[in-house]
Amino acid sequence: DTLLRRHQAILLRGFGAVSPLDFNDIVIASGYRGMEYIGGAAVRTQLAERVFTANESPPSELIPFHHEMAQTPHPPTHVLFFCEVAPSEGCGGETPILPSSEICRIMFEKHEGFMHKIESTGVRYIRIMPEFDDPSSAIGRGWRSTFNCDTKEAAEVALKSLGSDFEWLPPSESGETGLLKTVTAVMPAIRVDAGENRSNRKTFFNSLVAAY
Repeated sequence: DTLLRRHQAILLRGFGAVSPLDFNDIVIASGYRGMEYIGGAAVRTQLAERVFTANESPPSELIPFHHEMAQTPHPPTHVLFFCEVAPSEGCGGETPILPSSEICRIMFEKHEGFMHKIESTGVRYIRIMPEFDDPSSAIGRGWRSTFNCDTKEAAEVALKSLGSDFEWLPPSESGETGLLKTVTAVMPAIRVDAGENRSNRKTFFNSLVAAY
């Protein structure tokens, strides 16, 4: 954590071929507490106990700047990535990592009024979820996968535990059924990276671009 606080990210390489199972062992050895992928918007495939694909959407889908699971009450404190197959040159696929505290500082300089507003009011995220995963969308995770359930009743229990409002929608014009509209509880749009051996700086911690 001392190195992370100083550099904000750590790149490890030179290990040769690393499989998802190898990476899972690395994640466990890091000592960071694991968490279930409940409430996330991306369609992902679980490859090992604590390893998932990043997103199953096609390359045509842009994934904007966001914080992992910012739309949930308890997002992860650390995120670890590994690349099993490097993308071909020119086709994209890289995962840029941005210093959120710097983005927050710049946003306050350029959009002070807006930043004070979202800092004081927080944000709520609105999504229309299909019943089943839609891998053509970067935020196409269905409600069954999102809440790890098989029935509407179980989904409602999960939503209520998160403090979310919800509405079961009628069939769409294309005939799709099982659609669920969710509106999260108020979430902070700006969080302080507080704690022992943390930066204690404000961060632009949200998914406003993706799911506001």
